Amino acid sequence: MRQLLICNYLFLKRNIRKLSLILLLALIPILCFTLNKAIKKDTSSSITAGIYAYDNTSYAKTIIDNMTSNYRSVRFERCKSVSEIKEKVISGEYECGYVLKKDFNEKLVNAQSRTMVTVYKSPSTIASAITSEYLFSEIFRIYAYNKMLNYINKNEFTCFSATGYKEKKLQKKYNYYMDSDETFSFEYVNPAKGEVDSDIIITSFTLNSVRGIIALLVMLASFIGVMNLYKDNDHKIFFAFKGIKRPVAMILEILNITILAGISGVASIYLCEIDEGLINEITRMLIYALLSSLYFYIIYKIIKNRYIFATLIPLFVIGSIIFTPVFFDFSKLLPGIKYVSYIFATKYYFL
Repeated sequence: MRQLLICNYLFLKRNIRKLSLILLLALIPILCFTLNKAIKKDTSSSITAGIYAYDNTSYAKTIIDNMTSNYRSVRFERCKSVSEIKEKVISGEYECGYVLKKDFNEKLVNAQSRTMVTVYKSPSTIASAITSEYLFSEIFRIYAYNKMLNYINKNEFTCFSATGYKEKKLQKKYNYYMDSDETFSFEYVNPAKGEVDSDIIITSFTLNSVRGIIALLVMLASFIGVMNLYKDNDHKIFFAFKGIKRPVAMILEILNITILAGISGVASIYLCEIDEGLINEITRMLIYALLSSLYFYIIYKIIKNRYIFATLIPLFVIGSIIFTPVFFDFSKLLPGIKYVSYIFATKYYFL
């Protein structure tokens, strides 16, 4: 045991002496802290979108009034013309803009859903999907009611004259279920605080990408550990160990540098204020660091040549980004991906 502790101490000492590595690991939390402060500087204006209607009466007026007053997570601004929307989207002031067409009110009355709205958006925006859902929800509320009315009135068995049911009563019931908690809705929750946080959608998305970057960082640290392992094994360093002590010493070499990256990762997550409790984050990181070290030790035992192993590094990085939820969980779109994801070490951080 004493032999392993001395060996681990020497590995740690060697890693700490690598100034470039220590500076990099120290720089990451500093950058995360700066990112957190910069991105939260003005959360109220995180997402801004414009909206304009050619015929600002009836349904169009109601929808625009709701869009400009009912949402905190996105600020919708009423525009005076289409050209104003185009100019502000091009300049980057708006993430996107919506134009309700001339026949918008007529189509909603007849419950027709095609070509009602023109969308102008920047190619680089990630927010248009969110803002479009808000607009869709406002349109759907009116569209669905009119669609129902059209169906009722066209059917001799369900029309109001046949059933004796009053349209005002139907509308009251419809509005009740649309607004009540008995139907589903979405809430944006800050996991660190456990509270509704609908003002920072883009902020939360950006900062939570830090977790994926940290998972990649720890995995890359394991890569470095394996490359050191190849070199030390060539120098016969581990021949001094007998039996089970030899593989334990080899795993410790990988784990040593992986833990250093893990410390940097936990600090980054904490400074970004996306932690789920410091003790939970430390425990999660320790388990991931150990699993990552064991994972790459197995790869090391399979691949005896360091140069072949080095060529696989881009494959592991790209595969992790695609098949594991580093930035986005593609298994939500393609369920089969989740079975492939277990091939990559970063998956075990998100379990």
